[in-house]
Amino acid sequence: MSDETDVPRLCLNYYVGALRLVAVLAGTLILLGLSALFLAPELGGISGWLGAAVFLLFAVLLFGAQDDVRAIIQ
Repeated sequence: MSDETDVPRLCLNYYVGALRLVAVLAGTLILLGLSALFLAPELGGISGWLGAAVFLLFAVLLFGAQDDVRAIIQ
């Protein structure tokens, strides 16, 4: 178990990691939208479903990161 003074620093490291994951999510959604718009316009009908699949994938990843932070705090 870590010292009490290390807990805020460790939590900050996990939050920064989660923010990086959110940045990757934003980039993925932008690339998906641009590719559906310019490279494959025939995907226009299912691009919303593709975006929803990306959101679900990242929701699972971020939910796992939340459990890691709770383990450090307790």
